[in-house]
Amino acid sequence: MYGRKWKIWRYTVYALIGVGVLHVFGQKPGAILFPLLLVGIIYFLYKHPPRWLMRFTHPTRPYPSGKPLPRSGKRSAKERPRLRVIEGKKAKNPRGKTTNTSTR
Repeated sequence: MYGRKWKIWRYTVYALIGVGVLHVFGQKPGAILFPLLLVGIIYFLYKHPPRWLMRFTHPTRPYPSGKPLPRSGKRSAKERPRLRVIEGKKAKNPRGKTTNTSTR
């Protein structure tokens, strides 16, 4: 999508960013190492959470106490969808045979 000119500019910007990071690392190593260490710890805990941390994110009960549990069986009349069949204008087959309407 972009021409060769954009690719050269992109690599130039990446090189300048790399030189700047190396310069800051040479002057104050803690300014780079502390944020990298913090991001690394957060990433590690995200990928491999300990059990004590899982307690805070996943409840032990599958449903909260305020919601009722789903029930099985027939639905009441209020819960059923209200659908009605509309008769079409197509002529009915006199012999009761169905026609094949699939296309091949």
